[in-house]
Amino acid sequence: MLLKKVVRIFSKIDEFKPAYDAVCRWQAVITNIAKLLEPSPDQTSESVRFHMEHLLRWLEVNYNQAGDEELVKNVQAYTRGFWKGLFTCYDAPHVPRTNNDHERFFRQT
Repeated sequence: MLLKKVVRIFSKIDEFKPAYDAVCRWQAVITNIAKLLEPSPDQTSESVRFHMEHLLRWLEVNYNQAGDEELVKNVQAYTRGFWKGLFTCYDAPHVPRTNNDHERFFRQT
């Protein structure tokens, strides 16, 4: 009985491979953005903005397979929405970097 269930599960794996591959491709973009935005002592708002602009161009050029448009549009929309204040924390370290950091700051206050 258990063996039948295991065989049935493994027989379905190939059906999910395209979706799994797409998730892995998309995860690479999100990981690159997270690394780029992670603060370090030598970063300035100008340098992070520069790298982020290049990453967005790279995303448009390299993520053009069927289904990628959702990822590209979401990354562009979120980035545009936060662009004005996205890089402030690199030049003003007292400014919280994330929404969670803002909430912690306000709770303490």
